[in-house]
Amino acid sequence: MRMVLGVSVPDSVVTVQVRASLTKKGRPRTIFTGDVDDVITHDQIIDQVSMDRNFWQWVAVQIQAGRITGAEQTESCISIRVSCVFLNQDGNAAVIDHSTGQTVYTFPEPWEFSKGSSTKSEQETLVSVVDKLSTLLAESNRAIVESQKVLPEVMARMLREVSEQGRASTVSATEQAAKLLTAMVDPLKVQLQLIERHNANETERANKSTDAVIRSLAADSDTAKDPRGDEEKLLDTMERGWRFIKTVTS
Repeated sequence: MRMVLGVSVPDSVVTVQVRASLTKKGRPRTIFTGDVDDVITHDQIIDQVSMDRNFWQWVAVQIQAGRITGAEQTESCISIRVSCVFLNQDGNAAVIDHSTGQTVYTFPEPWEFSKGSSTKSEQETLVSVVDKLSTLLAESNRAIVESQKVLPEVMARMLREVSEQGRASTVSATEQAAKLLTAMVDPLKVQLQLIERHNANETERANKSTDAVIRSLAADSDTAKDPRGDEEKLLDTMERGWRFIKTVTS
């Protein structure tokens, strides 16, 4: 067992809650929660509560509703009864009196709380606003400067990527055009080769035909007995040869 706020509690307790109770039937309000391992005193709790704006707003509502009465009770200074609940690690309330099963300890005397002076003057409020604004402007300027530092690098990287993409597109288009031109030229080469081979064949055939005609005419002139003179024979031979060539080549 150990002592917390003058109360003997089990060693399993890890948290203490201080609650304000206006009436026995009313629901208590938790005004403080702390770790029992910290050194907690009545004065520390009172000082912390005195600066709690939510607590004093609640006090004002209770006074206006008539739940807190008495000439000495004001919105800046009250005296109320306080109780404590000690919680185990599992969040359940610890039993502090096993003979009765008691889990809540109520202090015999009320505690007095005075509202702390936390209101700032208009000048202090203005200074605080200016300080915050200056901080925000400084952070904003710092962010702008940092962004300006990296902007040239970002732009250079973007231009480099665009240039590389454009170069790749140009190379690809050139390769496609070359392939298309090759596909068009190759068949044309084949056709030219066929035409050249055909012309060569025709020329060879014409030469062979001419040679055959000349040999035939020469043989005829050697074997036939023609009473005509040599000059008439030559003219006749040339005429027949010419007709034969026209017939073969037409």
